Amino acid sequence: MSAHLLDEQPDPVHADGDVWLEVILDTRDEELIALYAHRREQGLERYNTPLQRDNGRDHLADAIQELADAVVYLQAANKPWARKLVEQSLRTLLDEVRLRDGWLP
Repeated sequence: MSAHLLDEQPDPVHADGDVWLEVILDTRDEELIALYAHRREQGLERYNTPLQRDNGRDHLADAIQELADAVVYLQAANKPWARKLVEQSLRTLLDEVRLRDGWLP
Protein backbone atom coordinates (compact mmCIF):
# COMPACT_ATOMS: atom_id res chain seq x y z
CA MET A 1 0.00 0.00 0.00
CA SER A 2 1.17 3.48 -0.79
CA ALA A 3 2.61 5.08 2.35
CA HIS A 4 0.90 8.39 1.70
CA LEU A 5 -2.48 6.78 2.34
CA LEU A 6 -1.42 6.15 5.93
CA ASP A 7 0.16 9.56 6.49
CA GLU A 8 -1.38 12.05 8.88
CA GLN A 9 -3.47 14.59 7.01
CA PRO A 10 -3.06 18.35 7.40
CA ASP A 11 -5.89 20.45 8.79
CA PRO A 12 -8.26 21.48 6.01
CA VAL A 13 -8.02 24.94 4.49
CA HIS A 14 -10.98 26.94 3.22
CA ALA A 15 -12.02 26.13 -0.34
CA ASP A 16 -15.23 26.34 -2.35
CA GLY A 17 -18.22 24.05 -2.55
CA ASP A 18 -20.16 21.71 -0.28
CA VAL A 19 -19.54 18.02 -0.94
CA TRP A 20 -22.09 16.91 1.68
CA LEU A 21 -24.79 18.92 -0.12
CA GLU A 22 -23.79 17.33 -3.45
CA VAL A 23 -24.19 13.86 -1.91
CA ILE A 24 -27.52 14.77 -0.27
CA LEU A 25 -28.93 16.10 -3.55
CA ASP A 26 -27.73 12.98 -5.40
CA THR A 27 -29.28 10.53 -2.90
CA ARG A 28 -32.81 9.14 -3.15
CA ASP A 29 -32.88 7.08 0.07
CA GLU A 30 -34.68 9.23 2.67
CA GLU A 31 -33.02 7.53 5.63
CA LEU A 32 -29.58 8.15 4.14
CA ILE A 33 -30.49 11.74 3.33
CA ALA A 34 -31.42 12.32 6.97
CA LEU A 35 -28.17 10.73 8.16
CA TYR A 36 -26.08 12.74 5.70
CA ALA A 37 -27.85 15.99 6.61
CA HIS A 38 -27.21 15.34 10.29
CA ARG A 39 -23.52 14.60 9.71
CA ARG A 40 -23.26 17.73 7.55
CA GLU A 41 -24.72 19.83 10.37
CA GLN A 42 -22.31 18.28 12.87
CA GLY A 43 -19.42 19.16 10.58
CA LEU A 44 -20.65 22.72 10.17
CA GLU A 45 -20.92 23.11 13.94
CA ARG A 46 -17.46 21.65 14.55
CA TYR A 47 -15.51 23.17 11.65
CA ASN A 48 -17.67 26.16 10.59
CA THR A 49 -17.47 24.96 6.99
CA PRO A 50 -18.81 22.01 4.99
CA LEU A 51 -16.52 19.38 3.53
CA GLN A 52 -14.92 20.94 0.46
CA ARG A 53 -12.76 19.71 -2.38
CA ASP A 54 -9.26 21.14 -2.77
CA ASN A 55 -9.01 21.84 0.96
CA GLY A 56 -5.44 20.53 1.27
CA ARG A 57 -6.37 16.99 2.29
CA ASP A 58 -6.13 13.71 0.38
CA HIS A 59 -9.78 12.66 0.43
CA LEU A 60 -9.05 9.17 -0.84
CA ALA A 61 -6.62 8.64 2.04
CA ASP A 62 -9.24 10.00 4.44
CA ALA A 63 -11.82 7.53 3.10
CA ILE A 64 -9.50 4.54 3.40
CA GLN A 65 -8.49 5.52 6.94
CA GLU A 66 -12.15 6.04 7.94
CA LEU A 67 -13.14 2.63 6.57
CA ALA A 68 -10.28 1.01 8.50
CA ASP A 69 -11.54 2.78 11.63
CA ALA A 70 -15.07 1.52 10.93
CA VAL A 71 -13.76 -2.06 10.92
CA VAL A 72 -12.44 -1.75 14.48
CA TYR A 73 -15.51 0.17 15.69
CA LEU A 74 -17.69 -2.68 14.47
CA GLN A 75 -15.40 -5.22 16.09
CA ALA A 76 -15.69 -3.28 19.36
CA ALA A 77 -19.47 -3.25 18.94
CA ASN A 78 -19.35 -7.05 18.58
CA LYS A 79 -20.96 -6.90 15.12
CA PRO A 80 -18.84 -9.32 13.06
CA TRP A 81 -21.40 -9.41 10.22
CA ALA A 82 -21.16 -5.62 9.85
CA ARG A 83 -17.38 -5.71 10.16
CA LYS A 84 -17.25 -8.17 7.25
CA LEU A 85 -19.40 -5.86 5.08
CA VAL A 86 -17.08 -2.93 5.69
CA GLU A 87 -13.99 -5.08 5.17
CA GLN A 88 -15.39 -6.22 1.82
CA SER A 89 -15.95 -2.58 0.82
CA LEU A 90 -12.47 -1.63 1.98
CA ARG A 91 -10.89 -4.54 0.09
CA THR A 92 -12.81 -3.61 -3.07
CA LEU A 93 -11.77 0.03 -2.76
CA LEU A 94 -8.10 -0.86 -2.24
CA ASP A 95 -8.16 -3.24 -5.22
CA GLU A 96 -9.78 -0.62 -7.46
CA VAL A 97 -7.36 2.12 -6.40
CA ARG A 98 -4.43 -0.21 -7.01
CA LEU A 99 -5.82 -1.10 -10.45
CA ARG A 100 -6.68 2.46 -11.49
CA ASP A 101 -3.71 4.24 -9.93
CA GLY A 102 -1.09 1.54 -10.49
CA TRP A 103 -0.18 0.89 -6.87
CA LEU A 104 2.23 -1.90 -6.26
CA PRO A 105 1.30 -4.55 -3.68
